[in-house]
Amino acid sequence: MTNNDMNQAPAARNDFEASCDADIHTYLRLLRTGDVIGRLTDVRTEEIWGSNRTTFAIVDLLFRFRSGMPQKEIAWAIFRSKQATAFAIDELEQKGFIERAVNSEARRVHRIVLTPKGIDHFNETVPALREVCHEALSFLSESEREQLHQILTKLTPNLYKCIDDAASQTRLPTR
Repeated sequence: MTNNDMNQAPAARNDFEASCDADIHTYLRLLRTGDVIGRLTDVRTEEIWGSNRTTFAIVDLLFRFRSGMPQKEIAWAIFRSKQATAFAIDELEQKGFIERAVNSEARRVHRIVLTPKGIDHFNETVPALREVCHEALSFLSESEREQLHQILTKLTPNLYKCIDDAASQTRLPTR
């Protein structure tokens, strides 16, 4: 079946069916785009950071939340398993980019925080990260990039709500 065959709509379809197919097509395109962005991020993060996007996602998150976070919350926030997060945290700790701080409220829970070395390294990689962003988005006009940003800003909270709703109906972890 060719792409042209797949794009031909049967004459008997109504507007609702066509709309559903457009929604499904858009959703699947968004999933594939996320996969491609993830692959590009993996390749470039290895070049820039010397590690994978999980490790970089942890540092980025901790850079934004300077007071640190428990490991379980980090895993949830970056959509990685507890095991993958623990492995990445161990790697970052060995490099001296993060440390585990005792939580004064719950002694058994450690807060993962960036060290000054981790902050410096993150700041040093910002120019290279800008280059990756430019590489990925340069084909879009400024107004298209703004539109994309607005759409993603609107979409993201709804997706988190969908996750929370699904998690409340299953045994998935919640925020």
